[in-house]
Amino acid sequence: MRSLRWFSAVAAALIGASAMAQVVFQDDFETDSSANYLVKKRNATTALPSVPVDSKVEFAFDYGVAWPYDGLTYTGADPGRTIPPAPGQATTKGLYIRVNEDLAETRSVEAVQVIPKLARLQGDYKLSCYIWYEVTSGATSTQLGGLGIEHNGGPGFMQGDGGSGYFFQYTGDGSSTRDYRLYNGLLEQLAPNGGWVATGTGIHNNTNVHYSSYFTTAAGFPIAGTPGRQWVKVTMERIGGDVKVVMERTDGASTGPLSILTYTDSAFTNGYPMVGMFDPAASPRPADHPLFILVDGLRVEGTLAPVLSGRVELTDYVGTYPRSVTLEPSDINGNALPTVTAGLDAEGNYSVPNNPDYASVRVKTRHFLGKRISVDGSQTVSDANFAMLNGDVDGDNAVTIFDYIDLSAAFDLVVSDPSFTGNAFADLDGDDTVTIFDYIVLSNNFDLTGDE
Repeated sequence: MRSLRWFSAVAAALIGASAMAQVVFQDDFETDSSANYLVKKRNATTALPSVPVDSKVEFAFDYGVAWPYDGLTYTGADPGRTIPPAPGQATTKGLYIRVNEDLAETRSVEAVQVIPKLARLQGDYKLSCYIWYEVTSGATSTQLGGLGIEHNGGPGFMQGDGGSGYFFQYTGDGSSTRDYRLYNGLLEQLAPNGGWVATGTGIHNNTNVHYSSYFTTAAGFPIAGTPGRQWVKVTMERIGGDVKVVMERTDGASTGPLSILTYTDSAFTNGYPMVGMFDPAASPRPADHPLFILVDGLRVEGTLAPVLSGRVELTDYVGTYPRSVTLEPSDINGNALPTVTAGLDAEGNYSVPNNPDYASVRVKTRHFLGKRISVDGSQTVSDANFAMLNGDVDGDNAVTIFDYIDLSAAFDLVVSDPSFTGNAFADLDGDDTVTIFDYIVLSNNFDLTGDE
């Protein structure tokens, strides 16, 4: 008879072996699941007049409709082709992502990430999904689709302008000299640090034999070496000190997965997965064919870690939300703990790692009064919401006669005025003009003070 100790040892081994296989988040995008995600859109243009972010994300998008699928108008003669359901899916619904729709605008580098807001992972974990990069035989545009892991909850990724974790990207049309890319934070990882499997010249280019012999035109890929116009499974995982990326054809005729890279770096050990699209060249969408990515069959395997998630609501405000706010946590004795940068989406939603030492968290941003809420740092909190009161023009955490004075001095300024930037906090309602409506906002909150 085997001992209980033997059974315990076997059970422990099985648990350890299966921990990675535990699915902790999944989405087939059959219904509108946008409430489960943060959608972080960015552009890198600061010149006036400002360029709007025209990235688009749509959940439960039906890609089975007639060409050109997305309802836009194109000049090309290519009639397109039917997009079939992703492998294992019964319907033609998925996640749709596009960047830089404007045909004329060429100044704005753009990026968008879609992040499951409660799926923060720790230890070893795996992100996998099917991605369709739509491209036809027309002109190309340097826009990259991809996925990432270990985002820290701060602002969304933008090349050379912030971001965190690892982001693997690729083109579907061979339009770049670097059709395959890996970013660690804001820095692109090139050989030899990137751990790329391809050898010889052009290890990031679709013409390299490592890619061109796998994604072949004979298999239906329109441009050799690029995984466009077919469902391709992409897997990104953390295994110990390594981050690995694998791509796999789904036509049933391949010899197995294609290993892309193994990046060795144990500095990051937890964070959020993400999928997204990136336009590093400020290139508008092509006029003659659709260019977008579809995501389906999203799976996250691993172990969840606690998160602090909720919404920062900027009351009496119609402007664009800031990319981030600073969270000021305190412990049970009121002692200040290190601050945390929380990235916001367009509605003010955020998600950051929770901490057992947290007993309360405060937010103070722009012309809004400080707001502190109590939290339980030992578990996932999904409703840590901050209702921020408006009217603090001078930033002293109180709405007083001095705010009236500052607002009066800026009255009638519009965003195009040279002095508007220095008086931007007087535009309380965020409509790019200092008017009587800003006076009304201030009056409604007069004599109020914020939380410290």
